[in-house]
Amino acid sequence: MQNLYKEVDFVSWYYLNKDLKTTEGEILDVFATDIYEVIDEEEYQIEGFEYFYIVDGKKYRWISYSYLDLYYPGDKIQLEYNPEKPEFSKIKGMINSPSDEYFLFWLFVFLLFSFLLIKNLRKGYKEYLEYKTWEIVPLKRMNCFRKNKRDHIRDYRFTFEYTINEHKCLYVIDTIHFDKYAKKSEQNFFIVCNPEKPNLERKLIDNFSIVTSYFLKKENNL
Repeated sequence: MQNLYKEVDFVSWYYLNKDLKTTEGEILDVFATDIYEVIDEEEYQIEGFEYFYIVDGKKYRWISYSYLDLYYPGDKIQLEYNPEKPEFSKIKGMINSPSDEYFLFWLFVFLLFSFLLIKNLRKGYKEYLEYKTWEIVPLKRMNCFRKNKRDHIRDYRFTFEYTINEHKCLYVIDTIHFDKYAKKSEQNFFIVCNPEKPNLERKLIDNFSIVTSYFLKKENNL
């Protein structure tokens, strides 16, 4: 984004966003850039089109970009310009910076990522505050059996035991991930329970989000 930012003409964006007039110009030069655009899995090299035009008796020169090989030196063109700042213009249907569209795409990706990151951090922190007052107790794996004997269906049931408020309780997991529970060390299984309803409100600590699970373990030295 930093590299694309350097190539984007934000000033032209500002002056060419509305209230434009049209005039005729002429192509001076056509040159290839080192930027490509992929359309329908085909790669097209973006070209620069340098042109000149005259407004109120004054001559101006500018460059627009396109992946279409539309014009050649000497061709007449239709262009748009800002009547208050006629030095800002573009050929109709073209852009003024070869990286405009890529910058907007990566800016959208960056903003989307930032939004999701902040949203999930807030969600994780809220979840952490909710469950940090609950009690964390170790689980002891009691047994495991395969619920379905057909080879193409990997369906297992694990049964764990835990003690809270001097009462023994069972915790059952139905899963298709055998290795996740069968090969894990006994010392690494913990459950978060509501002390008031230890049989009803409970959750395996590893089933929380990464943020919540990390801080719950860290706070309890697990």
